[in-house]
Amino acid sequence: MYINVVQGSAGVSQAIVLNSTKDFNGIRNLTCSGTITVSTGLATPTLTSQTMNATTLNFNSTTLQLRGAAITASASELNALSGVVAGSAGNSKALVLGSVGSISGINALSAASVSTTGDITCAGVINALLAYGNQANITTVGSLTELGMNSTPVNEFLSITGSGLDFLDGSYTRMLIFSGSNATHVQFQIEVSNGSSGTSSNAIWIGNYSNMTSDLGSITPSRVCSSNDYCSKSSPGIVRISSRQTGWIHYFC
Repeated sequence: MYINVVQGSAGVSQAIVLNSTKDFNGIRNLTCSGTITVSTGLATPTLTSQTMNATTLNFNSTTLQLRGAAITASASELNALSGVVAGSAGNSKALVLGSVGSISGINALSAASVSTTGDITCAGVINALLAYGNQANITTVGSLTELGMNSTPVNEFLSITGSGLDFLDGSYTRMLIFSGSNATHVQFQIEVSNGSSGTSSNAIWIGNYSNMTSDLGSITPSRVCSSNDYCSKSSPGIVRISSRQTGWIHYFC
């Protein structure tokens, strides 16, 4: 067993003899049922391995550290980084911004609030206001060239198109409503029929939602009608078109 032994080199059916620097190599398989300890007395202890071609490599340690920091992520969490393309979103994958800080491919995004110092560009339709009427207050809006809700302005500055599903009042869509500041406020509204323009009875409706007077005219006109004159959708009355110079002209509706 000790004949023809080469110090520091493993041989078949030969004894293990370290060389002058206490090194040894050439062992094919080595099994340890206890602990392998790399000396902590070295400034930079090293454990080196060449390419591992095993199908499965198991680390069953309680804590795995990288440069002194414990890795607490699970295998499934680490797998979220596998196959990630910077700047492009993938299903069940982590999001990594591209070189210019952008990302694309997100199907749906939900947020409690959105803030930006740049532009928001939408190729489709922004329907949040139709779906959620109780949006948080917008206190300031800069100058707008035009505005479209559920539509794209073509020959107008303001364009509103109903969906036929939201804010319905019978066969009408409530397009616009104004409310006073009182706790029991007066409401004025504009409604448009959801029917075809080919039917003459499909009309628009403009007036008060409550049983109150509808005045159309100049500022502080001379009143000649009684205070119980009104025009509302629920109880038709009188529309009064007034002029400061000529007084009231009555039209029944």
